[in-house]
Amino acid sequence: MELDGVAAKPIWRRLTFVAYCLERDTLVHSLKAALVVGTVLALINHGQQLLSGRFAPEWVIPMLLTYLVPFSVATYGQIQGKRQRDRAQADGTTPAQPR
Repeated sequence: MELDGVAAKPIWRRLTFVAYCLERDTLVHSLKAALVVGTVLALINHGQQLLSGRFAPEWVIPMLLTYLVPFSVATYGQIQGKRQRDRAQADGTTPAQPR
């Protein structure tokens, strides 16, 4: 199937991606990573304003993005790992185990 010259992904692949995103362990892992990494980044990027008490409302969106980026990266990594695991199981092979 093509849309404007670009092959569209089958609907089941998009649904699988969403299903992986909504798995409890994926969300928990991503939230933990976002809290740790996001807090460090927020302190680096906005620490001076926070410590001086001059935090303005217009910094709320950049602060939220500071947490959204590590959440997105952790979620993407979890999904790719799960997809690789599931493909290996479907092929009858086992993915390489960490040492």
